[in-house]
Amino acid sequence: MVEDYVMMLKKEVGPNSIGSYMAGIEAFFETNDVELRWKKIRRLYPAKVKKTGGRIWTTEEIAATSHPEMCEGFFQSGNKYRKMFLH
Repeated sequence: MVEDYVMMLKKEVGPNSIGSYMAGIEAFFETNDVELRWKKIRRLYPAKVKKTGGRIWTTEEIAATSHPEMCEGFFQSGNKYRKMFLH
């Protein structure tokens, strides 16, 4: 029954959200001393998807998607942050 629920979740929600949906169910069953094979159930979870496409954003991409006021405040906030992003 739990396996069927995971299969249904795979069709309806994003792959990164399934763990959150199942955490409450797992806690409920463990609290009520219901033994399930959680290792087997977790194998049904889809692979997680990185929202950035698996790479680090460049400074130009951050500046293009952010408000200029936010970037100015960030770069003025401290010397170590400025060095981190500009070098």
